[in-house]
Amino acid sequence: MANWHPTINETELTDQAPQAVMVEGESIVLCKHNGQVQAFVNSCPHAGLPLDGGDVTDGVLTCPFHGYTFDLCSGQNTVFGTDQPLKRCPVRVVDGKVEIEA
Repeated sequence: MANWHPTINETELTDQAPQAVMVEGESIVLCKHNGQVQAFVNSCPHAGLPLDGGDVTDGVLTCPFHGYTFDLCSGQNTVFGTDQPLKRCPVRVVDGKVEIEA
């Protein structure tokens, strides 16, 4: 059975600014693009640094440290497609609240 954890209100997310939340002791980065919320483990596969200080443009999340870019639909690196993708987290919005499955 799924354990869903409420985090923030969806209205707190903007299309350009990823936001970190903690779920079960793990940092999760939330991104919003075209009205859809995406959630990933808040760690760039390149160097393990957090992604929440980056930005989202045209559905691409950019790591603030080394500029690696990731497609929000697939989590795949947009430049080095063979690199490890972002680890996606199940996410849903219920009554305006963003929930993460853990």
